[in-house]
This record gives sequence, structure tokens and C-alpha cells, in this order.
Amino acid sequence: MIEERVVVIAGNSEFVEVEAQHRGACSGCGVRAACGTSLLERFLGRRPSRLRVANLIDASVGEQVIVGVPEAVLLRTAASTYLLPLIGLILGAVGSEQFVVNTDLTSTLISTEHASLFGGVAGFVLAFQWSRSYATRIATNPQLMPVLLRRALPSNVESQS
Repeated sequence: MIEERVVVIAGNSEFVEVEAQHRGACSGCGVRAACGTSLLERFLGRRPSRLRVANLIDASVGEQVIVGVPEAVLLRTAASTYLLPLIGLILGAVGSEQFVVNTDLTSTLISTEHASLFGGVAGFVLAFQWSRSYATRIATNPQLMPVLLRRALPSNVESQS
């Protein structure tokens, strides 16, 4: 389980909304000037992440707690977000080019380059749409949601242990 310290910002006895401030390692990194993450952070700013989780430990507003996310959920979400659209792009481009070549449409209707371009875009869009629907299904599945694990110890106590 991947754990993160967050602060409860709103809620009741059933659900709470928690907020985590992103901690970037950019300030200590030697390649931060050439890094895409650092550039996006400078352009978009650092925004906190908010989650709505079940209040299983009766946490109150302002309290620091530890939220856990199963590793498998994080891996599946990352794969569906980053890998599937890329695979859709490649398969769409290669598949449509092969379709045009095998059906001998290159001489009459469309060039293989145009077929690859249109097929790649179509494959990317379809994979991206599927990825969005998959993310929605994950977000509504209670077994895959982040959970409140425990109250956080003060920072100085955690650093000593």
C-alpha cells in the first residue's frame, strides 16, 4: 500500500475531503532546467490534490492523517492513462496502413501515409476514451478507492523513528 500524509479539509462522520500538497524534488535536482515536470510545475503552478474518502477513523477537520492506495490500483491507473493511448496510436497507425496496402486502396483513394495518420489519431482517441471510462469505473469502485489508514504522528516524531 502506498501511503501519503494529508490534511482533512472538510467532511462529516461518513466521508471526508482530504488534501495533499505535492512535494516536488525539483529544487534539488540537477536537470530541473531541462525537465518537463519542472517546466509544467512552473507554468501551471503547484496545486494540491483533493480526494474524498470514507471516514473510517472518525477524523476531524484540520487533522493530519495517512491515506493509503493499493499499489495495483496505482499501476493499473498509470498503465491505462499513459500506456493504452500510446498503444492505440501505434496499433491504429500500423493497422490502417496494412489495411490500405492489403486491400489495394493506395492507388485509388488514399496514400499509406494518410491512412497511418488517420488510423493513428483514431486509435489514440478510442484508447483515450476507453481510458477515461476505465478511470471512472475505478473511481466508483469502493474496493479500489483510497482509504484513511490512521492519524499521522507529528512530523518530528516520524522523522526520529
